[in-house]
This record gives sequence, C-alpha cells and structure tokens, in this order.
Amino acid sequence: MLATLGLTEYASGKVIIDFEEFLTSEEMGVMYYKFSVHAYNLCLFEESVEMGKKALHAKISDTRMRANTIQAVCNGYYYLGDYEKAKEYLDRYKEFLLPEVKDNANVLEAMLHTAYGNHELAISILQKNLPHCGEFTLLHVVNFLFTLYLQTGNLSAIEELVQLEEKLLSITYVTPFKKAELAHYFKLKGEYFLLTEKLEVGINFYLEAAKRYSKVDLINLESECLQQITNIHTTNNGDIVSIFEKLGTYYDNKVRKGDNL
Repeated sequence: MLATLGLTEYASGKVIIDFEEFLTSEEMGVMYYKFSVHAYNLCLFEESVEMGKKALHAKISDTRMRANTIQAVCNGYYYLGDYEKAKEYLDRYKEFLLPEVKDNANVLEAMLHTAYGNHELAISILQKNLPHCGEFTLLHVVNFLFTLYLQTGNLSAIEELVQLEEKLLSITYVTPFKKAELAHYFKLKGEYFLLTEKLEVGINFYLEAAKRYSKVDLINLESECLQQITNIHTTNNGDIVSIFEKLGTYYDNKVRKGDNL
C-alpha cells in the first residue's frame, strides 16, 4: 500500500542520520526538515515535531524552508493535542514576511480556536479565508468548516460547502495525510446525509470513507466508519436488510480485491 511504501522509504532514509557528523550544519538542517515533512505526511506527528526541532537547531539559511519547518512543528503539536506549544510555534511562524504566511496562519489560528471551543470565531476566520485557499489548503479548510457546521447545527451552510466538491476532487492528492483528509471529507458527508435523513446516501459516503481510509492503512478510522453504519437505528426492516447487504458487499470486496476496493 502507499502508506506502507512511504513508511518503508522513511525508515530506510533515516539511516543517513547515523552519518550526520559528516554533514555541514546547513545540510543537517535540510535533512531534518525533509524528514519532518515526510513524517508529517505519514501522520507520524511525534516524529515530525522531533525532526522539525532538530532542523531548527541546525542551520537553515532558506527563509521559506525555515518557515515551513516551523509550520510543520506547529501542526504536529496541534495533532498531538499540545495546543500551548502549537500556539508558541504559530507566533514564530507569523513573524515571516512571506506571501502565504498570512492565510496559513489564519487557518492555524482557527484550528486553535476550535480546540479551545471558540467555534464561532474559528468559523468567521475560515469563512474569510475560504475564497483565497489554494489547492494545498482548500480541503483542510473545507473539512474544518464542515466539522464546525455539524457541531453548531448549521446544515444550510454545509450545502454551500458541498458545491466545492468538484474543485476538491479535481485536485491530485499524493500523500497519505492528504488522502486521509479526503476520506474524512466523505465521512463528514456521510454524517451530514444521515442527519438530513437520507439514509442510503449517508451509508454510501461512510463506505466510501472507509474504503479510502483502508487504502492508507488507517484501519482504526475505517472501522469507525463501518461501526457508524452498524449503529444506525431504523424501524424499517427493509432498511436494516439493505444496510447489512451493503456491509456484506464491502467486506466481500475487501477480501476478494484486497487493496483495490
């Protein structure tokens, strides 16, 4: 699988660390920066933070690379749940006078507001940022807004987000992290359609999310999607039969086709 291949490359590449004494401080900084980004894309957030901090302790003369390293460390701390550290590195990231920093910092700030329960402020920031999102951040911002709209019961706003789907699906997602984000988008759609009582559509999106999580080895998240389906309460026996038929087909395909679900 792609995620397994990425992990193999990452692990084998780390052999070079044994020879870091032969590298200049600049070369060491670039090496640890690349490891930090690679680890982040593999959802290895603890290692991403560790490698990023080592990169910053070494010498990185390229301004954008240094800014990207600080951003990766900030994101890593956020996903590890250490919001104080994430805020510390966000403040450092904001100091860079690069064109992309303002929008990226706004997204990071909204993430932290969400973590502290300030949903309305986070929504306001993300809504202002949405029209300016490039391919790198669009999916991320859409997912955050989608989640916040579900939490606040703003279902009409979700309908507007879904209008961006054609653009979202036109983007090529390469890393396991981005592929997992796309799976999360389909999971959110599944939840939305169940809330709007479109049972079959919602189940189909949960199955799509499960399939995509499976392809990047996030088996716990795949199982979570499938469990959500089995937890659906219905008084219609025909619906119950349909649900278990869909689950049966999913598992049959997984056994028969393996990675090519």
